[in-house]
Amino acid sequence: MEESKAKILIAEDELLVAMDIKLKLEKIGYEVTSLVSSALEVITRVEIEKPDLVLMDIQLSGSLTGIEAANIISYKNKLPIIFLTTPQNEHLIAETKTRIDHEHLMKPLSEPQLESTVEKVLNNFRTKTELTGNKTTRPTSYLY
Repeated sequence: MEESKAKILIAEDELLVAMDIKLKLEKIGYEVTSLVSSALEVITRVEIEKPDLVLMDIQLSGSLTGIEAANIISYKNKLPIIFLTTPQNEHLIAETKTRIDHEHLMKPLSEPQLESTVEKVLNNFRTKTELTGNKTTRPTSYLY
């Protein structure tokens, strides 16, 4: 029996970057549930769509950052979050190191880099969930 690929929500305020990531994920075989550009949109879409993973830019449109959106999402939902960033956001990467795991994935993303990171995060999350067996355990957010 073939295992179904994960559903992924993309939170990225640059439309061309979001579309590029979407095309790469779909080529690999993932389902992209939606593309959103603001923290408030991602918080809302997570509740509605129940994705398996969120790819989140650290800087989003609106008054909240991707980091703040991740904190809100993680409080209510059990799912992994991979942060995307650019070298210009080095100060925000440093901020996340005290609150969440501190690896990161720099844009632009190559398809192999994206695929290996998504698989690694999903596998680690599945393993953690299986080991704890606790559906109420709050998720770890990943910064790749």
